[in-house]
Amino acid sequence: GEGVRSILEKQIGELSREISRGVGVSERKIQAARPSAPDVPTSSMEAYNSFLKGKDAYEKFYYEQARQFLENAVALDADFAEAYLYLARTQTSLGNQKARIEAYEKAKVLSGKAAEKERFYIEAAYAGAIERDPEKRLRILEEIVQKYPKEKEAHFELASYYRGLNKLELAISEFDKALALDPNYGYALNVIAYTYADLGNYDKAINYLKRYAESSPGDANPIDSMAEIYFRMGNLDEAIAKYKEVLDRKPGFVLSLPSLAYVYAFKEDYTNAMSCVVEFIAKAPSLGLKGQGSFIHSLFLYCLGRFNQALSDLQQLADLAGSQGYTEGKAGTELLMGLIRGERGEFEQSRTLLKSWYDFTSKSDPASFSDSKAYYLFFLGMTDVKQGRLDAAKTSLAEMKALLAKISPANQAQFAFVYDCFQGEFFLAGGFVDNAVSVLENIVPQAKPSAMRQDVLFIYNIPFQKDILARAYVKRGDIDKAIAEYERLITFDPKREQRTLIHPLYHYRLAKLYDQKGEKTKAAEQYQKFLAIWKDADPDRPEAADAKKRLAGLKD
Repeated sequence: GEGVRSILEKQIGELSREISRGVGVSERKIQAARPSAPDVPTSSMEAYNSFLKGKDAYEKFYYEQARQFLENAVALDADFAEAYLYLARTQTSLGNQKARIEAYEKAKVLSGKAAEKERFYIEAAYAGAIERDPEKRLRILEEIVQKYPKEKEAHFELASYYRGLNKLELAISEFDKALALDPNYGYALNVIAYTYADLGNYDKAINYLKRYAESSPGDANPIDSMAEIYFRMGNLDEAIAKYKEVLDRKPGFVLSLPSLAYVYAFKEDYTNAMSCVVEFIAKAPSLGLKGQGSFIHSLFLYCLGRFNQALSDLQQLADLAGSQGYTEGKAGTELLMGLIRGERGEFEQSRTLLKSWYDFTSKSDPASFSDSKAYYLFFLGMTDVKQGRLDAAKTSLAEMKALLAKISPANQAQFAFVYDCFQGEFFLAGGFVDNAVSVLENIVPQAKPSAMRQDVLFIYNIPFQKDILARAYVKRGDIDKAIAEYERLITFDPKREQRTLIHPLYHYRLAKLYDQKGEKTKAAEQYQKFLAIWKDADPDRPEAADAKKRLAGLKD
């Protein structure tokens, strides 16, 4: 050799050809496979070594380790385009918005110096993440698999693209191609398991995750993924046990904490839920992840009736996100603030915050404009309903209906559910109770959440109060049906698809119905359950004070 550089530029290729000859591969096939130019991502062996470690850590979801290795790689070789690509992906996962954009831009600028294959990957990722052009991303990915059919990562990327569109059979076909090229490709084993779970084939999902665990002994993510699948299956205790196993095995794998927190909150165990979130905020390796933890903490504060503290914390979070250039995080925070303001009856402040969220979202992601517009119409219309502005709400309802056909395929079921909730609230507010009941009795239940991510779970839980049918029954005088509906809402059935949080007000409203029917013991149980959850609720919330008074009356 001629030094370290020649290992990358010549010797790997020469040794590969000699080995091929040694095992009997024909000279014609060897020459056909020979690249026309050296496919070398960097001239620095140290940078390449650090890049490989960073890429491996990224694919194992050890994002902080990945960031350190990849930053070292680009420090050793400032022209290492592919290292910048994986650094951008890592910063995305860490929630570091500004650093993410900088890394993507750097990768794009340097892509002209990269080999063709790496340049394709960079351009595809840039089209999806920065240009927000999914069709361009698809064209580039299809070109990669055509030119490089044995590139497992190209098939994985294409499969992930199809999964995002809810084209699950196409996704599985591409995952299978990636796994045929590398049966131990952990990244693909993980996501194909989720894809089978999306199809409801949980046995196959768990089997793939067992393969993933066997191919990656000692790694945390296979166990974390099993925990999530068990949650989807309705095996809540098994899910909690698996999340705890992850944290025992890899205490630094803090990404499991928000997911574990959600399972606890789903069980209405907010003590453990809040404890997990506080621990995550303390241990999260990046400001972006700490911000996501703070967002979840504020959402749980809302569930606990602590609106004032939630709004105060969210304002601080929005200010911090703005100062760090994390505009997406700021917009999401403003959305939650707007919804809480609306529940407090602060409608104009709510509208301002909702408009701010919509202005950002509609401009930042043109490909999802219809989704953003439909959600905005829903939020705006629900605010109008609360204010009694039914003509305005009717306009929003009609506009939203017209948009439903344009919604991205992966989100159509969720939007259909939200639209029917809007219809129900509109009819109920207008006194058309039978219409409300008719719509809501035939509503298609929500599917399970597609991921245990903060942004996904937040939107998945909207609207926060889904007891519209129960309230319609009450208004119609069907108290027994209202009680049955509330009992359904507060009772976990693993066979049901829905995995949304149980709003504490359901217990309060059910207690009043039991009380009305003379079922004093059941009423007392529900008042006590509600007051236990809302023990620290804001003093100006009338529900807690009323529940205490009614509970005391039952004991007299």
